[in-house]
Amino acid sequence: PTWANLQVHRAYPEYVWEFDRIQGDEDVRWTPYSPEDVAARAPAGLSTFCTIDSEYWLTRKALVFNIFVEEYSPHRVMRQFGLHQEFPLTVPRVVTPSVHSYTRKGQAAGTSWWTRLEPWVVQWGQALEDVIQETRPFTSEAYEDYLRWYIPRTRTRVTHTPTVRQSHTPTLRDTYPSHRDQASSLAPLLV
Repeated sequence: PTWANLQVHRAYPEYVWEFDRIQGDEDVRWTPYSPEDVAARAPAGLSTFCTIDSEYWLTRKALVFNIFVEEYSPHRVMRQFGLHQEFPLTVPRVVTPSVHSYTRKGQAAGTSWWTRLEPWVVQWGQALEDVIQETRPFTSEAYEDYLRWYIPRTRTRVTHTPTVRQSHTPTLRDTYPSHRDQASSLAPLLV
């Protein structure tokens, strides 16, 4: 494609600005796969490739691709599926840090990775037997309970986001943009 070699410059500030402009639940599509959202966004329906193997969406098994093994955490996005999400979660790490050090660098061509990946591949064979069995739907009351639990345990920042983007070029030392405007003191606090 003609766009394949195009590079987006200054994408990070643009994405941050877009996230900061989110006003509330009406700006986020929390259940992208609900029949209503699919009908609104894809009237002709989704490609079968989008929902193929959907029975695996809520498995607890790690994902294996080539020589890579990654945690899969559907319990963190249950709202995406319109389901109740438990909190706080105490989920043990499935993939140890040593597994993330696998690399082909310095390996002879044809090196067999099967012995290292065999335990993960065998576990994936039982992926449909270890699926989250949540039947309760997501409710706004559960989300309010979650916020009451989450907000005291994290740093929150409330800022005014103007409709016209302010010019600010962050440096590597910036955690958050350090500029302020006169409206930042008017921003409501989350309670």
